[in-house]
Amino acid sequence: AQTSGYDSDGKMVWNDSMDWASTLVYAGYDNWRLPTTLVPDNSCIDGYPDEPGSGYYCEGSELGNLAFIEGVYPGMETPFYNVQYGNYWSSTEISSDFAYYFAMMQEGPLFQSGWQGGKPKMAGSTTYAWAVRDISVVPEPISSILFLVGGTFLASRCHIKRKKKA
Repeated sequence: AQTSGYDSDGKMVWNDSMDWASTLVYAGYDNWRLPTTLVPDNSCIDGYPDEPGSGYYCEGSELGNLAFIEGVYPGMETPFYNVQYGNYWSSTEISSDFAYYFAMMQEGPLFQSGWQGGKPKMAGSTTYAWAVRDISVVPEPISSILFLVGGTFLASRCHIKRKKKA
């Protein structure tokens, strides 16, 4: 949000973050949103019983997946700009007053843990926002052609071997 000029320090209340992401136009795309939190997330450790998507090392949420599976976190070279240490809103609500967030935290020389839990959505409870969007992964034409040629070659080879045995 700070990079786009929407907010001076990049931290906003939940409703403003939702509005920012849904109206963002960046790199020619206008289908941005806040990331989601998987509820319940069985990969979480030491979460709260009344917040089934809370805990440490939650890999099921989109930000948890980026941090723990893809290795994207503050201080590392990544394809993302301006990744900050701190809390990031999720679009997933716990109730009308609370929403999930993901904490990018530093412990020691390396990123060690990320807490995912609930935070009030009201004024005074500001957090960073990270816009994400859904994309369709389309195979490259060359890969498809190679797959087709290779599959045809294998099928014909199996057919020739069967003919020789008969």
